[in-house]
Amino acid sequence: MLGIIDFLLTIEKIAGDTYSQGANYFKDNKLVNLLNMLAEDEAFHFHIMGSASDYIKRNNLKFNDVIILDEETKNKITNIFYHYLDLLNKKELNEFDMMDCILESEYSEWNDIFLYVITSLSKISNEFKYVAAKMQYHLNKIEKYILIMDNNKDYILKLQNIKRIWDKKILIIDDEDSVRFLLRKMFEKKYMVDEASDGEEGLELLKNKYYDVILSDIDMPKKTGLELYKDSLDAGLNIKEKIIYITANKENEKFFKVNNLAYFFKPFSVKDIKQLVENIILKT
Repeated sequence: MLGIIDFLLTIEKIAGDTYSQGANYFKDNKLVNLLNMLAEDEAFHFHIMGSASDYIKRNNLKFNDVIILDEETKNKITNIFYHYLDLLNKKELNEFDMMDCILESEYSEWNDIFLYVITSLSKISNEFKYVAAKMQYHLNKIEKYILIMDNNKDYILKLQNIKRIWDKKILIIDDEDSVRFLLRKMFEKKYMVDEASDGEEGLELLKNKYYDVILSDIDMPKKTGLELYKDSLDAGLNIKEKIIYITANKENEKFFKVNNLAYFFKPFSVKDIKQLVENIILKT
C-alpha cells in the first residue's frame, strides 16, 4: 500500500503544478476558475495521501495489496502531465489541449487507485471517510465546465464515451467491499457493471442477465467461486470463456489450468487485467 501511496503523492504534486501553471497561463476566467479549483483539490488530495502514509506507518498497518502498479501504468499517467506541461512551457497549449489533459488524466486509472486507497483506509479511520464523496465533486466540476464550453460537442461525446459503452456488461463477484469497489471503478467508465457479494448471489444474476465478462473471487460465503462455476455449467450457462478468477488462494491453480480458465493471483496488475477484459469483450 505504501508504494501505491508514494506514486499517488507524486501524481497529485504533478497534477497540482500543471493546473496551477495552466491557471496562470490562460486568460478565460471560466477556465482559470476551473483550473484553480482543480489545483486546490490536488493540494487536498496530496495532503490526504501524506496523512494516509503517516497513518499507516504510525500504526504499523499491514495490507494485503490487491493490485500491483506496473511501470507501464505509472508512465502512462505521469506522461500525460509531462506532455502537457511541456506544451505549457513552450506556450503552445490552447484551451482544448488543456481539456484533453484533464480528461485523459482525471478519468484514467489514477483516480480509481486513489479511491481504492481511500476506501480501504476509511474502514479503519474516520479521517478518510468523506474523501470519496469529495472526489465525485471534483469530477462534477469538470463535467459542469464542459457543459458551458464553447464548441463543446466533441468533449461531451468524449465524456460519454469515457463513462461507459452501454451494450457491454461485467459482473464482479467478491465478498470484499474494497475489491468490488476497485474493480467497479476500473471498468464502470467503459462498461455496465453489476456486483455480487457471494457466489450464490452471483449465480442468480448469471441466470437472469447476460454478461460479457465475469470477475470472480474463489473463497466466498454461501457459494465459492468454484461452486459457482460448476453450478453455472449445470444450469447450461456457458461462462468458461468469459470468467476471470481473482484470488489470493493459490491452491486452486491446478483446477484453473486443467479447465483452461483465466485467473490472476492477488495482488494483480491493473494493466494485465484490463487488457484481458478488453480481449474477452472484443471476442464477444
